[in-house]
Amino acid sequence: LGELGVKLVLGERVTNLAELPTDRVESTTVMTDKGTEIPADLVMTCTGLKVNSAAYKDSLASSMEENGSLKVNNFFEVEGAEGIYAIGDCTNIPETKMAYRAGMHSDLLAKNILAQETGGARKEYTPEPFMMVVSLGRRNGVGQKGTSLLPEFIVKMLKSRDMMTGRYWKAMK
Repeated sequence: LGELGVKLVLGERVTNLAELPTDRVESTTVMTDKGTEIPADLVMTCTGLKVNSAAYKDSLASSMEENGSLKVNNFFEVEGAEGIYAIGDCTNIPETKMAYRAGMHSDLLAKNILAQETGGARKEYTPEPFMMVVSLGRRNGVGQKGTSLLPEFIVKMLKSRDMMTGRYWKAMK
């Protein structure tokens, strides 16, 4: 990242996020709790978002954690609500909430519902180690799986070449 001119600011929290433009390109200054000022043209909120429980807070209140997530088992069944399933960011599954994990949840849940309806065996969901791959253009990227950094050629192969669009076009067929 350093070779690409990226400066990492670690161990600090943004203090003025509510005032920052996050829906447009605009010159601004990001402030941290340690007094660091970071000039920016684009601010994207990427982590630390709260669970949006508006769709189920009234009907499934007894199945919710204090943070608003739904209590589910490893088959995505909502605790105390027979025949109701939940996947993705709204679950209390102890893993980093990411779109690709929600895709894994939906694939497995669909297979499990089919298995249940046809007398087959269901498969439990087991969270995998944390993995993140960030493209830094067509030829660069950084990645991490668990506590290990991924070599740049793997990141390029996984994501930088086409931003994984091929995978999604294939899934839509």
